[in-house]
Amino acid sequence: MTRLISGLLNAQPRRLALILLCLSALGAGRASAQSPGPYIIDLIAKDPQLLRNWQSAVPSELESIDWLFQMQAVTTPVETVTLDGSAHYLGWMCQPHDCGDNQAYFVIAKQGRVAAGFLTSVNEAIAGRYFGSQSATLLDALLTRCLKDGDKAFACADAR
Repeated sequence: MTRLISGLLNAQPRRLALILLCLSALGAGRASAQSPGPYIIDLIAKDPQLLRNWQSAVPSELESIDWLFQMQAVTTPVETVTLDGSAHYLGWMCQPHDCGDNQAYFVIAKQGRVAAGFLTSVNEAIAGRYFGSQSATLLDALLTRCLKDGDKAFACADAR
């Protein structure tokens, strides 16, 4: 490190300017990298109505699946997408400690009461079940996201 600093200090002005420019560009590239979106649990903390909207979409026979109903699950950052002319949160979640066999995709309107989900669960013997809003646009968004996820997409193709 001392050698590098000594070399920089002894470099010709043009060479030093070029080195600093390159280092600056590397730092700017890192700073401009897009950060992931928010997590659904953080959005719910700010707006509890999102969870209530989700819960109203979950069928009564699935309410006992706590990770699904309460959204207390392993999640990835949500995407904000425009569907049917309004903004929605689109995301994925799975059962803690059993992600491989129990996964769900969700879409929840930022405003209003629209929500829908797609569940695959070995524990519940569900090989792919859509629920909530009957909007074809929402269903398509869920299945498209599911297929995009690749290794998690074990029931999406069959649902199409």
